[in-house]
Amino acid sequence: MKLKALVLTDHADHTAENSLYGLLQALLGHPQIESVDVATRHNPLNERFFVDLYGEKIFVSAVHNDFHFDGNGSAFFQDMHPATLDDYDFVLLRLPPPLNQPLLDFLKRKAKRPVFVNDPEGINLVGNKRFLLNFKDICPPMKLLRSVDEIQAFSEQFPVVLKPLNNYGGRGILRVEDGNVLEDGQETPLEEYFENVKPDTVEFLGMQFLKNVVQGDKRILVVDGKVMGASLRL
Repeated sequence: MKLKALVLTDHADHTAENSLYGLLQALLGHPQIESVDVATRHNPLNERFFVDLYGEKIFVSAVHNDFHFDGNGSAFFQDMHPATLDDYDFVLLRLPPPLNQPLLDFLKRKAKRPVFVNDPEGINLVGNKRFLLNFKDICPPMKLLRSVDEIQAFSEQFPVVLKPLNNYGGRGILRVEDGNVLEDGQETPLEEYFENVKPDTVEFLGMQFLKNVVQGDKRILVVDGKVMGASLRL
């Protein structure tokens, strides 16, 4: 039996480098796949579903072999038709983090038939940088930092990278070295950089900066606790 797939995403912040486009073309060409549809949260017709968390219908577009990125997001508005989650065998979640819990709960309630790839219950758990603290033995030295003083103390040991807990794709990452914050080629004293930031909003995962990061990093694919493959991202 061939499978019908639905992909939920938000194309608003997509770039040409987004892996979704190549991923869906590959999925469409798989011999076990009958069809692939995609729905974007940034479609006004889907506001009731994604924002109001109400109703069964979601407006989807069929993915074809020429599915590709363009700045207008036209691929997400062609041949639109209403559907429900239960029309599909599985749903692939490709929404940018952080996802609010009410949306995840809503998706879980609505889906009686399909299997979720990236289960809603696990997305916020593993999407938060705190999750890495469970694997300290295979990561560079790291610590959850909640104040400028903690950042200062941790960065006195070695150069540090500060990662916002819920960001992705390199957004908001800072480097701290010799008492200065390095961001976009600019260097600012640590205390000066954070002087206008409310103390209760300072929360990062601090990690030792590895100078060889420019040589690429490895991405490991884990499914149900099993390592399925790996790739080197340059």
